[in-house]
Amino acid sequence: MIECNIISEFQLEQALELQKKTGKRVGEILVELGWIKENLLMEILEFQLGIPHIDLNSYEIDPEITKFFPESLARKYNVFPVKYDEGILTVAFCDPLDVVAIDHLRIITGKEIQVAISSKAQIERAIEIFYSAKDSIKEVLDDIGIRSQKESAYVNLDEEDSAPIVKLVNTVLFRAISEGASDIHIEPYEKDVLVRY
Repeated sequence: MIECNIISEFQLEQALELQKKTGKRVGEILVELGWIKENLLMEILEFQLGIPHIDLNSYEIDPEITKFFPESLARKYNVFPVKYDEGILTVAFCDPLDVVAIDHLRIITGKEIQVAISSKAQIERAIEIFYSAKDSIKEVLDDIGIRSQKESAYVNLDEEDSAPIVKLVNTVLFRAISEGASDIHIEPYEKDVLVRY
């Protein structure tokens, strides 16, 4: 980075001193101090390590991908599962050289792990969106009175504390997508609605 005039020798020395005190990675410190942008750091790491960089903000992620390992592991190692293809699970790592995390994920998932680099902020955001969404959907289903059956759900329209219709429609759509449904059938009854996928 010094050779490319991205940072000065002084900035590197300061970052190394802070690394000794905090235990953080040098790149993370340089970003925190505002000396380099996070996306530039990702590009540098991709070039230096030969590990692909994935921008989680623009990457299309299948919500089912979170089934490979629990939120607790994602948070512990600052990682997020990105895609699964032919026995290989691609995982975005904040620290792509964390061999303990890589080995642990390989053991937990039983899959070969393909390492990719992503920023800590993007990984935290993806964890929040995709892992927390599962819990939120369960809460919404409970709140609006959906009782799961094999492929149908009943919604009681007379409940006083039922959620707004927008929340209901979003829940029905999300559930249909996560179950891989090709159609949604809504059958209205006098006091209930039957939703089948």
